[in-house]
Amino acid sequence: MRSSLRTISVKCYAEQLGLPETATYLDIIHKIQKIIPFISRDFIVFAIVHYKDTLGDNIWLPANEKPHVHIWAKKRDNQPIHISQWLSLFDVTYRKDIDDDLFKNHGVEPCKTMIGCAMYATHDTEEAIKDGKEQYDISEVIMNISLDEFLSLRKGYEQGLSTGKLSLEQLVVLDDAAFQLGYELKDWEEWYGNLSFAQRKLTSMKTIKESYYRGLHKRYNENRYINRLSIFIQGAPGIGKSFYSDNLPHSLAVTSGKTGKYDDLQPSTEVISISDYTSEALLSMADNYICRAYVRNKNNAYWCGKLFVVTSNVSFEEWVRDCGGNPENSAFIDRFYVCHVDAEGHLICTHASKRGTSEEQKERLERFLEFKKGFEASLKQFADKKANDKPVDYSAILNEVEVKEKTDVEKEYLERENTELKDKVKEAEKRIIEAYDDAAKELLSLPLIDIKFLQDNKLSYPVPFMPSDDGKSLKWEIV
Repeated sequence: MRSSLRTISVKCYAEQLGLPETATYLDIIHKIQKIIPFISRDFIVFAIVHYKDTLGDNIWLPANEKPHVHIWAKKRDNQPIHISQWLSLFDVTYRKDIDDDLFKNHGVEPCKTMIGCAMYATHDTEEAIKDGKEQYDISEVIMNISLDEFLSLRKGYEQGLSTGKLSLEQLVVLDDAAFQLGYELKDWEEWYGNLSFAQRKLTSMKTIKESYYRGLHKRYNENRYINRLSIFIQGAPGIGKSFYSDNLPHSLAVTSGKTGKYDDLQPSTEVISISDYTSEALLSMADNYICRAYVRNKNNAYWCGKLFVVTSNVSFEEWVRDCGGNPENSAFIDRFYVCHVDAEGHLICTHASKRGTSEEQKERLERFLEFKKGFEASLKQFADKKANDKPVDYSAILNEVEVKEKTDVEKEYLERENTELKDKVKEAEKRIIEAYDDAAKELLSLPLIDIKFLQDNKLSYPVPFMPSDDGKSLKWEIV
């Protein structure tokens, strides 16, 4: 009981399930049906009640074996747990001293393979058939997994995987299939997902996946040509420029400016849509060839699609410069249809790529016109939706904070600016009045003067400077 197992095979009778010794096979089935289907999906569990088995091989003295339960289970993360925990999961108890022999005699043991167990549940293994064991229908298996998952386990037996290993011939077939998959520029994940559970579990996929990338690289070296349409679109923010290309079939929307932006790129990706971000290896990504988005140690993503779309708020020249390129190099603009969105929502092309033969240019032009039509329809749909969109009422949660419209915010800003200007004017008026007061006080403080004496002697008496209304200074004199 102190041992820990990753997989477990349990054989028990009614007594170990807490039922009377006289319980029928239907009683046992009902008990199992209340337990197994509800066990956590962290485990793979299936069970069956064998009630048609016979004891011995003497056909003249047949005897039915007592109905018994087989339970097989595996922890999905392959972490071992104590046998006591396993049994508690199934509500099975082996009574000390009474059930010791049963416990030791295949009552509890690890599974050799879950594939073989899935087949033995219905006595469909070669050994069970050879021994003449009664066969059971799959519908009698009680499980916590889907029927498809259970059948995929059994499919592994048909593929010769019950021993837990693939034969050399089977490995060669998988390896060749993976290589061809890469050469034909098809997706690894989709192919891998369609393999049986047994193949995914029992095959070392590292070697198989390397063959897939060998196939990709061979195609890359042999025939790289792609007549790729590259489009740059400048437009105001918030008008839905990237919505159309982001949602085209088999598109990769680049939503980050960091390295690794192309990690989800698949050979079947037909569209790359970049919105307000830069692109590494721009000359290669927009060129008419299959290329690698970036070069790392191994398993680099290949860009094989025919449509490369960039939407931005800045001009084409600024964007090229942000990508680390020199916009004066004509190689950049030669690869692109350079466009902008006008006020009416039309896609206006100011430069068309003329690379390749006339036939290749015509094909790209037709595809551009098709893109333009869908893009403009998408912009209109986006604008209509935005126009008809009703503002959300937050009054239920914003009790003290007033929700202000944009016009209210602008009005408040202008009022605040006007108040500040008035305060400055008042301060200036105050300084002028103070200046007049100071000058007047100085005049009043002057001594009395004998005007007659001044006139007789042709003398003058200066008076301090005083500001006038127009801001200039006047010099007053008594003459």
